[in-house]
Amino acid sequence: MCENIFEDLNKLVKARNNFVHTENYEEKWSALRERVDTVMCELQKLSLEAHNQSINILNNWFKDVVSSMKEVEVNRDQEKNRLYISYTLFFLDASSIITFGVQDNLDLS
Repeated sequence: MCENIFEDLNKLVKARNNFVHTENYEEKWSALRERVDTVMCELQKLSLEAHNQSINILNNWFKDVVSSMKEVEVNRDQEKNRLYISYTLFFLDASSIITFGVQDNLDLS
């Protein structure tokens, strides 16, 4: 479609010096302009729909992350005073990563 528009545009530009036109030169320019506007509007519409869909997917992903974080338990190993995150394939020693005090009831919202 874009190639066809480009070909028509080139024909009109090359025909600008012709003294005689088989069709109304101004009407051809107006028709080409309307085609370009229609194509651009459709392209914009499709792009905005894809953008909104991507935003919704990202928002749903964030909601899933927050929901998953609420399910994770943070346990303290009283003897060694280290933090472990449970429900993983292995226990991660997070004491070197987390340097601030962890409260019992974390608000993850």
